[in-house]
Amino acid sequence: MLQAAHERSGESVRFLGVNARDDRQSALALLADLRVSYPQAVDADGRLVGMLDSPGLPVTLVLDRRGAVAWRHVGEVRMDDLDRAVRSTTG
Repeated sequence: MLQAAHERSGESVRFLGVNARDDRQSALALLADLRVSYPQAVDADGRLVGMLDSPGLPVTLVLDRRGAVAWRHVGEVRMDDLDRAVRSTTG
């Protein structure tokens, strides 16, 4: 779903996936299987997740143009909710 949103948004929205506390090779294999093309980062020690004060994973964030969190969702996200959150921050 995130890959589809990434493809629809073109250059107007940037996506970054963060793999937290998973085996790097397994994560890369899954991303390849899913044909995810947006950039990925690794949070091997879970430091970023801790900084986000998230009660669990997955967590989806939409940042505004200044880099502030404009929308946050913990758990599986629905496409219409993500689209609405992105539209609200991109104008």
